[in-house]
Amino acid sequence: IALHVRGGDFGMAQSAEQLRSGVHNLRLPNQWYAQILAGFRKMLGEDVDAIIYSDCTDADLADLLLLPNVRRAPRQQSITDLLAMGQAAALISSGSGFSRWGSFLGQVPRICFPGQRGVRVIGASSSDDASDWEPECETPFDIPAAFSELAAQRLGMKS
Repeated sequence: IALHVRGGDFGMAQSAEQLRSGVHNLRLPNQWYAQILAGFRKMLGEDVDAIIYSDCTDADLADLLLLPNVRRAPRQQSITDLLAMGQAAALISSGSGFSRWGSFLGQVPRICFPGQRGVRVIGASSSDDASDWEPECETPFDIPAAFSELAAQRLGMKS
């Protein structure tokens, strides 16, 4: 599972409502990534490895790096990160275009915070169940079962 945590020139969101309203270029709270990852793993029934791709410092990511089976991708060229994210079974996405490109390049299903998806980038977006491929989820309870089933298939797990 890839997590894209955007920092850099993104400011901290003042509230979840600000994010839900579609204001962009805001950093999502680490707590959201942690909760979504935990809920997603619970749905999969396994503590699947997770890799963080981020321009944040290790100190900014400390609480996420303490989670089981979570590690940070080595610092490398941006294109290498994009291609690596494209190999993930699923992406817990920031509101950044970088997340969209990573998802698009590998047609990786992605979970987005409400109001932060932007555009759909998965080829299946024309299907009736398109929302299950790029759902907007504020809590783990919002993750569609079809999303976890798709990720389980991509991981080679029995769904």
